[in-house]
Amino acid sequence: MTLSSDLIDWIDQALWRHTGCGEFHEAVDPASLMDDPADTIWPGLMPPDFLPLIGNGRGDWICGRVSAAGTVDRFVHWYHGGGDWIPWGNRLGEAVLFDVWCPLLPGPGRRHAIEPDDPRAGACLSGDHPWIQWAADAAHPGARELMQFALAQTSLSGDEKATASLGLADGMIRHGIAEVAVRCEMIQNHRDDWPLIGKHASAAAQTDPDLAWAWEWLAMSHDSLGQPASAANCFAKAACCSAFTDQAVRMRPPGVELGDAENQAAKLSVAWLRQQHTRVDELAEISSIQQRYVSMLVQTDPSRWQQSAHDFWLQAAEASAKGGNGTEAVNCLIRSGWDLGIQPLSVYGDVLNRLAAMAGRFGDGRARLCQIHADCFRQRYQGLG
Repeated sequence: MTLSSDLIDWIDQALWRHTGCGEFHEAVDPASLMDDPADTIWPGLMPPDFLPLIGNGRGDWICGRVSAAGTVDRFVHWYHGGGDWIPWGNRLGEAVLFDVWCPLLPGPGRRHAIEPDDPRAGACLSGDHPWIQWAADAAHPGARELMQFALAQTSLSGDEKATASLGLADGMIRHGIAEVAVRCEMIQNHRDDWPLIGKHASAAAQTDPDLAWAWEWLAMSHDSLGQPASAANCFAKAACCSAFTDQAVRMRPPGVELGDAENQAAKLSVAWLRQQHTRVDELAEISSIQQRYVSMLVQTDPSRWQQSAHDFWLQAAEASAKGGNGTEAVNCLIRSGWDLGIQPLSVYGDVLNRLAAMAGRFGDGRARLCQIHADCFRQRYQGLG
């Protein structure tokens, strides 16, 4: 496993020994990350390529995401209440800054269904805390300027504060500091401005095509502007993303009424495609395997979406392994458990064991972490895994 340069610096400077001043303030001892992570990893619920780094004491984590090459160079917020996750940057410093600055951005600034009551919120806007000093240097050369921008908001009110808030958001986007997360906040702040929503959603989708919410909001923007063909293609792309990436608790787009089974399965995009009687095989902007997958969901009763998705990706993993494509085989196995989820919980034990074996067989960089998740599952749920 190869750590990003700022994560190495985080460890070398022993910053993890400090208590943070934002919502996420409890850093993990690096010595325990790969040796004894039982108290931090949520096996089965948390995707197996996630490595928890900083917690909020309530079960939520800033995680490093391990790639097939074994690099840790993407950082995400993972929410234990449902398993949703969202990128917070390509450097740990970006995630630390976003944690502190999120309440200053336009929009509701809510990360959960119920905002946690945290007395530390706003406590490190002065920039004196060692985490913030480090994060400002690690995130981007322009972060120091934005720190002053953020600090100025504490003495402003009314229109001046709103202007400063937009300035902070624009600056973070311009410097690429937690850009996708900031665009998510901006979409929530402009729910009635479809052209602007489309701009932010398009940029987020291009930066990270794995995010269902970005494609969904881009689709709704196209639909509202009378572009149904473009909307259908974007909804199809959203349907190919994990349901745990659609941020449904905070920002489900309007316009599609879901039945109980569809709500449970949480594929807004598939519900829209079903309602519009879309011919998925005519959509050229997704691959052939994605077409087969989305068509299968469109044609399947929503009450069976979880099991059908699980079976589909298990078969795709086997086919990829036979063809010698180990990376795709591992990706498909991850999809089998973390696309729509799967029940009962015991199934995750089998999926994690398969993942560890498959990744090890092909020398995938996620092999060690997948094995740790599998071991944690077995320890935590004796008799299930």
